[in-house]
Parts: sequence; structure tokens; C-alpha cells
Amino acid sequence: MQLYRSINKYIFGITLLVIIQYANAANSKSDSTQKSLIEKTIPKIKETTNELFYGLGYGEDTRPEEQGTEIHQAAIENDIKTLGMFLKLFQDHALKSKTSYGNNCLHLSARTGSAESVDLILDEARLIYGKSELYISFILSKNSDNLTALDLASRSGHVEAVKKLLENTYTANFDTKSALKLASFQLNSFSIVNPTHAKKFSKIIKLLKLKSMSQQKS
Repeated sequence: MQLYRSINKYIFGITLLVIIQYANAANSKSDSTQKSLIEKTIPKIKETTNELFYGLGYGEDTRPEEQGTEIHQAAIENDIKTLGMFLKLFQDHALKSKTSYGNNCLHLSARTGSAESVDLILDEARLIYGKSELYISFILSKNSDNLTALDLASRSGHVEAVKKLLENTYTANFDTKSALKLASFQLNSFSIVNPTHAKKFSKIIKLLKLKSMSQQKS
């Protein structure tokens, strides 16, 4: 895995050099030529990024191992430096890039409870999209199991990640029902076998209900 990731970073470095070359060329051209160069560069970025897929080690017994890219691995490992670099460089494409299970970087950070990564991703998403429908669409994006980042964080018992997601959602139509259902199921499952773990889900349920109440008042 380490060797494979090293190869990925090497390919990424080459991609970065290609982008810089295009950028330098664009600086000496007219606006129309710059636009043309950018349009040619984006497919190259996407093509190279798609070639970097590798196993994330999060496959379930009934499914093959999940496949993702370097940015997805960085999100899982809370590797802020690598994650930030990809987000700054690839921006919208980095946010939209998904694993073989349909998870984007926000899904993965929420699923593994990387609150710092969740915060970074949301900050970058606001810089790219502003408080627009695109920003809301990104936060509410669903994976192949029809789950949002909030659903995954709630199901996994990651209180801080849930807080970050709820605090950074600007819409009166933010549906917490699915996340509430998942957290409630987990609470019932752990209430007897692991009371300490169950407390996390109790906190999450409280946060979700408060969010729902605040939306109803607005």
C-alpha cells in the first residue's frame, strides 16, 4: 500500500507540473485562449485522477473492497496537509470525486469521525461555492447506499463531525430524519451492551432534534 501511494504521489507531482505549464502558457495568452487552455487541462486532471484509484480497505464482507484515490485516503486518515493540497488544486473536481461506493471526501471524513477534515472540506466548499445551492447540494450528496455525510457520521457515533455538519448547513429544508433514524437504531443496539458508546448516540439524537426544531421556527 505504501509503495502504491508513493507511486500515486509521483504521478500527482507530474500532473501538477502539467497544470503549471498550462497556467504559465495561459498567462501570456488572451482571455479566450486562457479559457481554451483551461478547458483542455480539466479533462487531463480528471483522467489522471481516475487512474489513481486504489483500495481503501473499507469493503464489507458482502462487497468488494472500496476503491478510491489519494484525496479519499487523506480524508479517512485526517491527513490535513494532503487533503488541503488536493482541495486547493482541484477544487470542484476534488469535492465531487467519488469512490467506488459513491463516497466523496466529506462522506469519508464524516464516516471516520475526522472532525478537522470535515471542517477543512466545508471551509473549502464555501470558498468554491459560496452559500449557494451547489454548496447545499454538496453537503446533501448521497453515496451508493443513499446516505449523506450526516447519515454516516450519525450512524458511526461521531458527535463532533455531526456538530460540524449541522453548524455549516444553511437551508431550511435540511432533512435530519434519516440521520435521526440511524442514530436511534444504534442507540437501541448499544443501550445494554455498551452504555458508554450509547451516550454518543444520545448526544447526536439531541443535536439532530435541536436542528429540526430550529428549522421549524425559522
